[in-house]
Amino acid sequence: DVDSPGLVFDPEAGLALSEGDPTAASSTYSVRLATAPSGTVTVSIASDDAGLAFDADGLAPGDQSALTFDAADWNTAKSVSIRAETDADAASETATLLHSAAGSGYGGVSAGYAVRLSDADAVPAPTGLSATAAGPTSLAVRWNPSAGAQGYWVQWRRTGDMWSTTRQLTRPEGATTARINELEVDTEYLVRVLGLNRGAPGEPSAEVRVRTAVHCDNRVPFSKELGDVVLAVGEMVEVDIGAEFVGYDGDVLLCAALSSDSSVASAAASGASLWLRGESVGVASILVDATDAGDLPATLTFRAIVGPALSLAADAEVPEGGSVRLAVALSPPRQTATTFRWTLAADANPRTADADAQDHGGVSGEATIAAGETHTEIEIAIADDADIEPAREWFEVVLSAPEDDCCAMRRPRAWVVVMEGVCDRTAAVRMALSSEAGCAATTPADLLRTRGLRLRGASVPSLAPDDLLGLSNLLMLDLGDNALTALPPGLLAHTPGIRFLLLDGNRLQALSADTFAGPTNLRILHLNDNALQRLPAGVFAGLRELLSLRLHGNPGAPFALPVRIERTDAKPWAPGPASVRLAVDEGAPFGLVVGLALDGGVLSTQDGLPTDAVFLAAGDTGTDVVLARRSQDAGVVRLSAVVPQVSDIRCNGRPCWSGFELVAHQPLVLFMRPPVALQTAASTSLFGESLRLSLDSLFAAGDADGQPSFLVSSSNEALARVQVVDGELVVTPTFAAEGSVQIEVVATDVTGQSTVQFIDVQVEFFWPVRPATGWRGALHAKPPAGGPVDRTAR
Repeated sequence: DVDSPGLVFDPEAGLALSEGDPTAASSTYSVRLATAPSGTVTVSIASDDAGLAFDADGLAPGDQSALTFDAADWNTAKSVSIRAETDADAASETATLLHSAAGSGYGGVSAGYAVRLSDADAVPAPTGLSATAAGPTSLAVRWNPSAGAQGYWVQWRRTGDMWSTTRQLTRPEGATTARINELEVDTEYLVRVLGLNRGAPGEPSAEVRVRTAVHCDNRVPFSKELGDVVLAVGEMVEVDIGAEFVGYDGDVLLCAALSSDSSVASAAASGASLWLRGESVGVASILVDATDAGDLPATLTFRAIVGPALSLAADAEVPEGGSVRLAVALSPPRQTATTFRWTLAADANPRTADADAQDHGGVSGEATIAAGETHTEIEIAIADDADIEPAREWFEVVLSAPEDDCCAMRRPRAWVVVMEGVCDRTAAVRMALSSEAGCAATTPADLLRTRGLRLRGASVPSLAPDDLLGLSNLLMLDLGDNALTALPPGLLAHTPGIRFLLLDGNRLQALSADTFAGPTNLRILHLNDNALQRLPAGVFAGLRELLSLRLHGNPGAPFALPVRIERTDAKPWAPGPASVRLAVDEGAPFGLVVGLALDGGVLSTQDGLPTDAVFLAAGDTGTDVVLARRSQDAGVVRLSAVVPQVSDIRCNGRPCWSGFELVAHQPLVLFMRPPVALQTAASTSLFGESLRLSLDSLFAAGDADGQPSFLVSSSNEALARVQVVDGELVVTPTFAAEGSVQIEVVATDVTGQSTVQFIDVQVEFFWPVRPATGWRGALHAKPPAGGPVDRTAR
């Protein structure tokens, strides 16, 4: 209700965070009041989950004191930054930030803000889920196993009910099927499956919709085959026999189980589950009988192989350069030696960093537990390399069953965490980032909490490309007054949110075009007092938030940033309208309003609106405009940029913008006229002579410097030939016949623009006055109807 006191959140629907993921472990939402208060209103924030921390405007991290609003700023949103801390469990959950308001008509107003926390250790959602009707009151469910799942929850509800009414059953590790009984006849249900890790559910699978069957005549249940079940002495396992028996009628099946040797393996059936317990080493046959409500039975048999249990120790952590020892246990001991293999594999969780062969050597091997013994150890050495890697890297150690199938695999794998910390980073960076427990103990969460890194005057001669790895929330980096001669490629790509970058007082000799391509939110950039000679093209491209840039004190200062003007049409002197681009190759350090001086034209923007200036946004390398010509009769049109002076705004007593200057490029010449075709002379009759016309009488010069070149041709050389001789057009009749011929003359200036002149010629023959004189020809030259033709080549 916007007319009542309340709290307004943006985004309204809440946020989702991934715990332990450096790229997605923090986010921001905002809070404002719905109505104007009469005075001061305070809003306190508290979290119901210890794994969710928050920083609000004006508050220290974790401070639960209140945000403050008043009658002037009640509608101004105040931001709250939240982050997911790494916790010990493996549960994805929804936390709530409770906002409680007080004062000035807001007493008692409260609201919760939901945050979905996806745990880094949570099991990924199962895939391939399917559910089919197994009768009027049963469903058969199948799915693909999820990596790292130690069990599953199968949940269902009727369509239209909320998930709060969900019923569920638990399936063991390795299970891929389940049977849901005691459902309503001919009723539609929604089913989903969640994997479990350390008892905590992961992400749910996609839901499937299925309907139970209608009642039908009673039929004998059908039994499938069940393979051998291997278990350890003292171990109890659950077997889903609901998926092995199919009651066509949907009746609840009454199951009974019998072991051929209960001293080896005992068996008991309950509902759709068969429970087996290993009593001693040996093999026992298990008979399961399932009877439906009409006393129609079905049976299946399988072997229970009971042997010692082979298991691996719990997960371990090891620092880089150390070694890890994992204990392998056998219970009970055997009378003969037990040999097994172990291998190393990448961690199955896609959200954690993987250790590789450079870390653990990629080794595998065999180990043996001697006869009568119950333990041995696997030792794995961790390399101490110089690579800068994530603070935590994971890999798995996997046991393979012995070849004699003697033993059940109770816990066949363990996870090992390599604690890289920040020990491999440049010394000054390592010292600045190390936690109180030392460089190896620094965690990804520690890096994510880092907002500022100050290394001024730390005598840093060089940096490694990955020195800033994991610092995705870094806002300020001060590397001033060191001995840096260069910045390694990609250094700032790890800090996309950085706003303050201080590099003054170093020995930087050059910058690459992509030096600042990562931190596009830079506001303060100090490069003064270095050894820079030039600035590469595109160095400031994309820096749209820049508020201060200092370049003074470099050998190349003041650096000239030319504002270039170039025509982008295919024909650079076409009559228009002309597309023109204003460009600053290095990138505009701040928003520029560039005035345009135009001689002989009118400037318009892309949408046709007239203007005498163009705006070039900060971080842009160019912008496009369109020029229209006032008159086709106008001569040369020249375009010039009027560049503003760099702002004189001061920052702490010093110029915000220093060490460079904006300069205008030379004017751009547009719309040059080509040579102009003139009126030709009157028709002339010649007897036995060629027609000669001065080219100056046919064409006037255009706007380009220099004399044009000429290309001439005759439409019928059998009547007359044409050539240019000493600045004249010479047309010579052949006296072979009479008729009309058209002469084409093309004048082209040095810019490549052309004008065409056409001349019609009539060749005539008649009887002579005296026979001795023979035939004589008369050549008449006249312009075509309508005067000369002025055709500009396009």
